[in-house]
Amino acid sequence: MTLKAHDPIPGVPGLSRRQSDGRYVFHRTLEGVRVQVVFRTTSLEAAKRAVALAELDPEAFIRRRQERARARVRFSVGSAAFLGWSETTKQNVPAYRVRQAGVLRSLEFDGPENLAAWKPAHVEAFVRRRGAEVSRSTVEGEVKIVRAFFGFAVSRKWIKESPAKGVASPKPLLGSTDARAVVPFERLAQIGASPEVTAALVVLWGTGLRAGEFAALEASDVHPADGRLRVRPSTAKSRKARDVPVSDPAVVEALKVALEAKGRLGAPAYLRSLQRAIDLGCKRAGLPRFTLKALRHSFGSRCADAGVPVTVVKEWMGHSSVLVTEKYYLHAIRGWTPPPAVPHNQSHDFACRSAAP
Repeated sequence: MTLKAHDPIPGVPGLSRRQSDGRYVFHRTLEGVRVQVVFRTTSLEAAKRAVALAELDPEAFIRRRQERARARVRFSVGSAAFLGWSETTKQNVPAYRVRQAGVLRSLEFDGPENLAAWKPAHVEAFVRRRGAEVSRSTVEGEVKIVRAFFGFAVSRKWIKESPAKGVASPKPLLGSTDARAVVPFERLAQIGASPEVTAALVVLWGTGLRAGEFAALEASDVHPADGRLRVRPSTAKSRKARDVPVSDPAVVEALKVALEAKGRLGAPAYLRSLQRAIDLGCKRAGLPRFTLKALRHSFGSRCADAGVPVTVVKEWMGHSSVLVTEKYYLHAIRGWTPPPAVPHNQSHDFACRSAAP
């Protein structure tokens, strides 16, 4: 299965629409030169006008494209090379690559598309924004990924100096381990994404899966009759299998749609389309931006706020220790003590009711 599927446009030879993001691709031989151009527009009329200009004066079209290619390197091209993604990329990509892709997608939100135009101020803006969304340890890990990415760009001689050089991680907020905000369920529909994207967001919101775990999820791992899904040891961060409750009919139905879309598009392209849809939808609707990881934290925060025992939340989230669960989700509850664990079925039904919109 290819990473990017294209739909040909009738009546315009060489023009097709890319399914992953809706952009138009022009692929044809002009004056003996093989040309492949990805137009930034999602308008069919604008793409047709660009193709008409290319056919009218192909030499000028080729010259402009060659000059533009020499003058700049697109952020998306550089990130794809850094990640090692190509047309032959497998569906089940490693979890760390999925995380790197998410960080770079979030980083692109704060700066220009041209890598050469990046300045330290752009990276600092990214660090400040992420510092208000996630924990300090998470930001430190993301800063390492950003430094590695720009170091890769320097080694390829795309840029002369890394804009991430010397950028420090943010200091922790006083009196709080985290500054995460719970994403309300209504916001998943307010961003106006496609049904395939919305289904994946509902699954992440209602199960608390990590992006890598969702990427490796298969239909055989879902057991709606038992009201649970199975995270396999090979895909879990802790390398331990765990069960996550999925008795909510909306989440079960969303799982079917999301798994079908992931199998059709491939996990890497599907995951990239999720964060891209969130960015565009939030910007279009004037809503605060959120990330895929924020959906996981929303699940844990809702369970903790509803009084689900910390031992149960720990198992559902796949944390290595109860101390990790308390650090991220129970630090605001003063004087809280873990209650005794309740039977699985009872805690499962309670959490599903509390997580229902």
